[in-house]
Amino acid sequence: MKHIQNLGSALRSKLEDLQSSPDDFVWNAIEEKLKKKRRRLLFWYFTFGLALLVLPPLYIVRLIATL
Repeated sequence: MKHIQNLGSALRSKLEDLQSSPDDFVWNAIEEKLKKKRRRLLFWYFTFGLALLVLPPLYIVRLIATL
């Protein structure tokens, strides 16, 4: 059991300094996906904002017209 613990600590110490980062093309792909998501969110915010500006006055005009 002690042998396994020594092996684990040896591997841990060897791999502790190992860091890998994705290549540039991977980062570019991630950035593109984030931009697309951001555009979609902006579209929905704009659409809901426009609906909040247009629909209540139309409802009020319709309500007044039925009186």
